[in-house]
Amino acid sequence: MAYVYMISPHLCIDDNDPVRGHILSTCFFVAGFASLLMATFGVRLPVAQGTAFYFLLPVIAYFESSNDTCSILRKQFNGTIPMDSPEYHEAWTQRIRIVQGSILVASLTEVVIGLTGLVGFLFRYITPLTMGPTVVQLGISLTPMAAEKAGQNWIISGLTIIMITILSQYMTNVFIPIPRISKSRNNRRFRSFYVFKMFGILLSILIAWFVCSMGTQFNLFKEDDPARTDKIVGNPISDSAWLRIPTPFEWGTPIFSLSAILVAFTGLLTSMSDNIGDYYACSAVSNCPPPPIAVINRGVFIEGIGSIVSALWGAPTALSSYSSNIGTITITKVASRRVTQVFGLWLIVFSFCGKLSAIFVSIPDPVMGGVFFVMTSIIIAVGFNILKDIDFESPRNLYILGISVTLGSTIPTFFTAKSSNMHNNFQSLSWLLNNETVQTLLSNGMLVTGIIGFILDNTVPGTRKERGLHGRNLRSGVVSSETFHIYKLPWNMDNWLRKCFPFLPIYLKKDTTL
Repeated sequence: MAYVYMISPHLCIDDNDPVRGHILSTCFFVAGFASLLMATFGVRLPVAQGTAFYFLLPVIAYFESSNDTCSILRKQFNGTIPMDSPEYHEAWTQRIRIVQGSILVASLTEVVIGLTGLVGFLFRYITPLTMGPTVVQLGISLTPMAAEKAGQNWIISGLTIIMITILSQYMTNVFIPIPRISKSRNNRRFRSFYVFKMFGILLSILIAWFVCSMGTQFNLFKEDDPARTDKIVGNPISDSAWLRIPTPFEWGTPIFSLSAILVAFTGLLTSMSDNIGDYYACSAVSNCPPPPIAVINRGVFIEGIGSIVSALWGAPTALSSYSSNIGTITITKVASRRVTQVFGLWLIVFSFCGKLSAIFVSIPDPVMGGVFFVMTSIIIAVGFNILKDIDFESPRNLYILGISVTLGSTIPTFFTAKSSNMHNNFQSLSWLLNNETVQTLLSNGMLVTGIIGFILDNTVPGTRKERGLHGRNLRSGVVSSETFHIYKLPWNMDNWLRKCFPFLPIYLKKDTTL
């Protein structure tokens, strides 16, 4: 939901346009399909799939660096673009098709990486000091966008942040007793349901939304205050159909842009690295053996397939595993792939209800601004968590971390602002700096940070332990009977794949001696 809110302005989609609800429905559909696919044929762990925020910043960087921005289009219509105009429809559909094309190519690459077993090779060089600063840079780059939304009404956004903090942090141990039916007298008749830990953010949104509604009802907000619930032009909920089935190529065929494809690879590598970490974390909280390399390859392959479906169905996002789902498993102690499969089916069913998605996109901007602040802080924290295995007392590591994040925050400003000083200082390279592809790549803070971290960490001398690589051990596809039973594909597909495609590194082989 937050992804659709954040990317819509950069696709030139008006806040009052019901198409935002349609895009959210499509995101629900592809996320449900990918979750079902991952739990059944992927890593076979309860890993839920959802929109990949790692692709958000590259997409924004691409459109911000292009000459055809939404602000130019608005100037042509004196500030407001009529939603029924052909120019408006052409503007946002063209942008979403460019995103589709870039994600499609990046996802095909992810499929190839999974099918060829390149994961082990890539992660010899894509280290924590490459990925950690990149994720930190993502959170830092998204913070101004969160501030813009929250700044529309700091009281409401502040209330949202406070409620999220209270419900999801201070009240984590508060539970609601739920009756349970058990034949055994020794079992407890009630089970603990930690509602605030699981639904703290959702409840906070509802509370802040209710405050906005009451403030509007009693006219406590100014007429032009974005916190008002009557500010939306028209009625997107009533205008949305009860039944809406997402279809392929709904917005048109994908458009392939070289610069957009190149920046999408930044999101691909970052997402893939984080996903592999989620696989290991999920196996740990599920009391399962660590997934072998064949299962990792399979997971990367299936995530690529899910992202391809996302691109074909018109969702402006790739798909990635959700780390928050692993936290839910830790709380509920329910580590079942069946639950994830049912979750995927429910998402698919929800995606068919157009009015449900329209309700979500009607949330006032200041409320979502508070959510964005929490989300960006979590992204930054995830980036530092990736660095947990490196030696923070090493001057080498501190230098690489600091210089990569600093330059990743600074260099893009010269290209997004098209600084004249940059061109004056490098007149001999003006032909290169004026190239649209180069400008798009260097205006992407994630890419700049990742490249600097990659080069320095792989060239500056340092031990494996110092670099945080001593714990990396991608296990082979020959596994014990216990591991084989957990990760084997259903319907004896491992044996079938071995006979038909013996060269693919995505199936397991049981070692009877273990």
